[in-house]
Amino acid sequence: VKNAINNIYANGGTNAEAGLKSAYDILAQSQAEQKFVVFFSDGNPTYRETVIDGSTGSGSSDPYGYNKDCAVAWADVLSAPSSQTLTKEVGGVNVFQNKRGLGAEVFAISYPEGTVDNEDFASDSAHHIEIPRGAEFSPYFNDIAKRIVNTVLNNYTAEDTVLTDTVSEY
Repeated sequence: VKNAINNIYANGGTNAEAGLKSAYDILAQSQAEQKFVVFFSDGNPTYRETVIDGSTGSGSSDPYGYNKDCAVAWADVLSAPSSQTLTKEVGGVNVFQNKRGLGAEVFAISYPEGTVDNEDFASDSAHHIEIPRGAEFSPYFNDIAKRIVNTVLNNYTAEDTVLTDTVSEY
């Protein structure tokens, strides 16, 4: 698995909005009090789900920043407190209306460091991680796992805890 991840190279396009929207859809069904999202990307958003000006992105340049802004909208509602309801508009089009915040901690991992602009997807700057090209991934993922475990141990008892792993194409 490490070799496969280390051999990842950019090809095609990146639809960060689709991944973050899927995370929202999955976690919105969860009864968990604390939710976590780990968003990992090797490319800046070049596509989106939201149709703006008749397009969902070109696979390359994004002169108006619509691809990223649509993804950031979903990251915002993922990390917003559950007491908030958000409506987000990008380029004069509603990305969504009246979505309840999920209070998730969103980790955004950029690989390789300095080439991917994912920091706006993270809950805060402490949740944005840049991995240098060629670096071992294990220490970074171990750090995230420790932070998740610490959050759970400091706020919940074992009887409150339900662990669910969701792996999808996104």
